[in-house]
Amino acid sequence: MAKFGTEARLGLVIMTGFLIFIWGTMKVTHIGEARGYDINAVFDNANGLETNAPVRMVGVSVGRVKAIFIRDRKAFVTMTIREDVRIDRDASFAIRSQGILGDKYVAIQPGSSEVIYKAGDTTVTTTVPVELETLLASLQSAGESLTRILKSLERVVASDEGERSIAEILKNTRKLTANLDLLVSENREDVRVVIKNIREASENLEVLEETLESIKTISKRIEEGEGTVGKLINEDEAYENLNETLGSLKRVLKKTEQIQLNIDLHGHYLTETDGTKGYLTLDIHPTPDKFYRLELIDDPEGLREFETRTVTETVGSVTTVTQTEEIVFRDKFKFSLELGKRYYNTIFRLGYIESSFGFGIDRLHLNDGLKFSFDAWDIDRDENPRLRLQMSYRFLKFFHLDFGVDDFVHQSRNPNILIGGGLKFVDDDLKYVISGLGFP
Repeated sequence: MAKFGTEARLGLVIMTGFLIFIWGTMKVTHIGEARGYDINAVFDNANGLETNAPVRMVGVSVGRVKAIFIRDRKAFVTMTIREDVRIDRDASFAIRSQGILGDKYVAIQPGSSEVIYKAGDTTVTTTVPVELETLLASLQSAGESLTRILKSLERVVASDEGERSIAEILKNTRKLTANLDLLVSENREDVRVVIKNIREASENLEVLEETLESIKTISKRIEEGEGTVGKLINEDEAYENLNETLGSLKRVLKKTEQIQLNIDLHGHYLTETDGTKGYLTLDIHPTPDKFYRLELIDDPEGLREFETRTVTETVGSVTTVTQTEEIVFRDKFKFSLELGKRYYNTIFRLGYIESSFGFGIDRLHLNDGLKFSFDAWDIDRDENPRLRLQMSYRFLKFFHLDFGVDDFVHQSRNPNILIGGGLKFVDDDLKYVISGLGFP
């Protein structure tokens, strides 16, 4: 078996040393490490941080410091990060030390953003630890202040007056404790009440906090446009719809205020009929120059109808059949439904008058206090149409007296002289109901 010669052994030793040298050089210079991407961080102070210093995230090395230079009076640090490492946009960067006197490195605190840094990006979310020299100077200043305080306390306590003061303080403390014990024992029930009140006040404060939190939540929902109020405040369409609704409501209320209801209760005594005719009249004025008249009449003559009567008579072997036509009255109540239109001091009416088609004309004088009326209805009646002339005089604002002649062209009887009066007033309570019926 061949043996290694001296030259071979020497060559092996030299080769091994050369490989160790290359490995050490690569570790120091980080040659051969995985490629990465560069990002930048801006620090107020990068004291102690060197090129090739490690970059760590959650304690794990993820890169190296590539370069450090000054830009706009700030330390501009370029770091090379491994390609497989992703850093969130809201991550924070800090310069820290490995131990009290250890080397500096860049520590990355991960964030929660889904957006990550890309090659060449720069962050200003950085912090720099307090330098050791500054910390030692602060500790030295605090130590000097503490020394001065202890010396001052020593001067106070070490003197005779200080000892007497401390003894007096301890004596007063004992008396105060005894007085408190006596006070609590004598007023135990009051103390319980006070504690109970404090507890209740604490509970009320908790309720108040919950209420304030609820108000805060409601305000947030309104600000975000949730709910009816939120939509009203934040959405133009809801606001415009509300304005339109309020405008429509305003128009309805205005129309309601314009409606006037005149109610008239009156009666007329008729000389030929020898009875009293009663009227309940409702005039609805949607506008001052137009009205609708609803009227119920209690007529002693009632509604007239014709009835044929047949009479059969037998005398011996002869049978005679006789037919006669009679007028009968079936119902005493009649109604009127008229539409009226005013032109200056003249009013024209058209519609049903006492359950029959007809028309009427009114002439007003003395600021509407004196009225002359003409009515014609029951036009197709055999005894000629029914005509009425009437004068009404208003007094004391609400009352009126009526005079006139009724049915004065009747073929078989004399005209009816009418005398009567009544009460007329404006009713504001019914107009809100009437306005819902939709009168134009």
